[in-house]
Amino acid sequence: MSIPGPDEVPFNGHPSTEANLNLYRGLVSPYYILLTNDDPLRRAFVLSTRLVDIGAKIPEVEEEFSEMAEECRSLGVDLLNQVRNRDEAAAILNCGDEVSPVIHGDDCKVKLSGLNMAVHHHQEKFVANRWSQRMVKECWYGPYHKPSSTGLAEYLRGMVLMLLTPILALIYLVAPMSRAGRFIRTPAVRFSMNMASFMTFLILVVLR
Repeated sequence: MSIPGPDEVPFNGHPSTEANLNLYRGLVSPYYILLTNDDPLRRAFVLSTRLVDIGAKIPEVEEEFSEMAEECRSLGVDLLNQVRNRDEAAAILNCGDEVSPVIHGDDCKVKLSGLNMAVHHHQEKFVANRWSQRMVKECWYGPYHKPSSTGLAEYLRGMVLMLLTPILALIYLVAPMSRAGRFIRTPAVRFSMNMASFMTFLILVVLR
């Protein structure tokens, strides 16, 4: 016997309908979600959004539905907190899709569809988790980024890349498929080079 989905549960809006509330409590149980769904992460995110919407329409039980929505949000965070290495984090954030070795830049295979889904459903704690942030930085900075880099170090790194833009552009023209070329294709490097080009253009306009 399965518990009906949130759209299938009849709810008359009265807080004394304990049977209906119990159905929802069963629906958001982490054990039930994990055992009955091929994609428990998506299910938890969708449920949390749905429960918030229902609670907003029924003020009498809004607090109960908010608590159940928070329980759904906690499921994804708890899964990430159990991660032991980068491959496990990639499997969760990629929603179980096949994860090929990361080729940074335009060919990055880690699409982070799970993280995109979390953003869509306003899962702030999931997005802020250290593993989520690490995978985002990996795709943004490439294999040369150190997780322990400080904000100042990243700022200085960006400044150096901007100053080296002419040299980097020449290297990419000569050997786009080399290791250096793949490094130049990473979003962080391309952003720094675009900023350097834009600032150079502004300076030339002002000097005229």
